[in-house]
Amino acid sequence: MHSVPDWLPIFFMVGVLLVLVAVPARILWDASRKSRERDDRLGRLADRMREKFGEVAPERPFLGEPRIRFKVEGRKALLEISDAKRLRVHMEEDSSVPLPIVIRSRRWSMWPAGPSLSKISTGDPIIDDALEILAAPTFAGFLSDRFLDGMAGETSRNDLTDSLIVLKGLPGVKRFEFRFAPDRGVAADLRLSTEDLIHRVDELESLLHHLHQLHERFVTYDRWEPKAEASDEEKPAKKDRKG
Repeated sequence: MHSVPDWLPIFFMVGVLLVLVAVPARILWDASRKSRERDDRLGRLADRMREKFGEVAPERPFLGEPRIRFKVEGRKALLEISDAKRLRVHMEEDSSVPLPIVIRSRRWSMWPAGPSLSKISTGDPIIDDALEILAAPTFAGFLSDRFLDGMAGETSRNDLTDSLIVLKGLPGVKRFEFRFAPDRGVAADLRLSTEDLIHRVDELESLLHHLHQLHERFVTYDRWEPKAEASDEEKPAKKDRKG
C-alpha cells in the first residue's frame, strides 16, 4: 500500500480554510457593495426630490430598506427603495375611502382577485385592456356606475380617465399596484424596467398627484355632480344657412 504524503492533509486543511474564509468574505463584500450603491442612489434621489417636495429626509435603518420621508402638498409621504428595480411609496390623506380599492397592471399577478374584491369596468378599452380596477363588492357597483355614467360626459369621468392613463403610462414602470385603503391613505408598489423615476422626480410628482386625484374621487363617489348643461344664452349661436 502507498502511504499518504505528509503534505496532503495540510494541503486539504488549507483548502478548507480558504473556502471557509473566501466565501463569507465574498458575501460580505457583495453586501457592502450593494449597500454603498443603495446609499448612493438614496442620496442622489433625496437631492433631486428637494427640488419638488418639502421636508425631504433620507433614512438608512440598520434593519430594513433605505427610505425617504417627505411632504407633498402638505401631506406626509414615505418612499422605500427595495432595490434598483423596485420602489414603494405611501402617502397619507386627510379623508378616507369607505372600502378598499386596488388598481394594478394586468401582468402584476397571475392569481385572481378572490371573492373579497370585484372587478370594475370603465367602459374604455384603453383602460380596461391595460389594468384591473378592483373593489369590495358592495362598493364596486357604485364606482362602476360612476365610470359608466360618464360615457356620455355626464360626470367628471374624464378626470378619472386622464389620471388612469397617466398612471398606466409612467416611464420606466414595468408593473404596478396602487392601493386605496380606509384610514391608510394611498400606497404604490412599482416594479421598474429603468430608473426613470429615480432620475426624473417630475414623474414621481406626477404619480403622487394623480393618485391623490383618484383618491379624492373615490372618497366623494356619492357626491359627484353632473356637469352643468350650458344655458341657451351660453350656447354658441347657430349661423343661418343660406340656400
